[in-house]
Amino acid sequence: MSNSDDEFQLSDVSSFESDDDDEPVAIVGEFGRAFGDGKPGSSDIDFTPLNEDDNDEDKYIYDYADNDYDYGDDNDNEREYLPLPIDPPHRNDSIRTLMEKIRTLLHVIQSGKIIAVATGFARTILDPEPHAYKTMIFEEKIQFWTLKKGFPLPAFDFENQREPVGGWDVNLRRGIKAALNVAYGTRRFEDEHAVWVKKNEKGMLPLLGAIEKVNQQRRRMALACERYQEKAEFQILKQILKVVNNDKWRVEDEYWGNVSMVIQFNDAIVARIDAMVRDIPGLVPGEAKQEEEAVELSSL
Repeated sequence: MSNSDDEFQLSDVSSFESDDDDEPVAIVGEFGRAFGDGKPGSSDIDFTPLNEDDNDEDKYIYDYADNDYDYGDDNDNEREYLPLPIDPPHRNDSIRTLMEKIRTLLHVIQSGKIIAVATGFARTILDPEPHAYKTMIFEEKIQFWTLKKGFPLPAFDFENQREPVGGWDVNLRRGIKAALNVAYGTRRFEDEHAVWVKKNEKGMLPLLGAIEKVNQQRRRMALACERYQEKAEFQILKQILKVVNNDKWRVEDEYWGNVSMVIQFNDAIVARIDAMVRDIPGLVPGEAKQEEEAVELSSL
């Protein structure tokens, strides 16, 4: 995209995380009030694609193309609006969680796919959340921050909390559905659930609008020029390697039977890092001037 409104600087990114550990007082109550009070205007969320002039429904579907990754046994005829990203390993993960992530990401590497894409560019120069956060209204920021802090979402009744799609706009319901799947960390939400939430739970819409803005940024980052994606891949690989190396002793102590998988994963990451350093000039700081933090992503 060449529109100046879509351009931004990597250097102009500040973290949306708050230093205040207190949860916003207003975020309490039942499902309909768990993420807001439903004040006027809170339901005016834009779920349209970035390219509003493009009415081809398939254009609204984020497809990893050659870097696609199988996230489950889905019907091939029903392409998802936005695949759920794999959460990268964190140093505070439980051993069981860490092993699940290692198993999944090892499959990504063995399939020749890009880790940065599979993890939604999290914790890299293409991380969509800081960029999306700058475009959020106050209610969206509060609810998104609360979700990131681990505030539990109310249970959803998938059998009964659904409405006929009828004449509801396809982009609206698919945008809400994608946001619900991200919020709940599932792929169970369908268009009928999205319509029910839009009609009955307006207090939750700022959260879903915030997530959709992150989803839009993820789609933009997927269009980033190759050198930015290479840098993002290099960054996330090194971060994952550090976490895995730091937690090897915990794995050996608690899950000794899975040590071989951890070693295999470690070796696969090291091999990919070595190949990137060998084949991509200027990837490692010092070999060439690293200017990505000050360059506009004008190619998006």
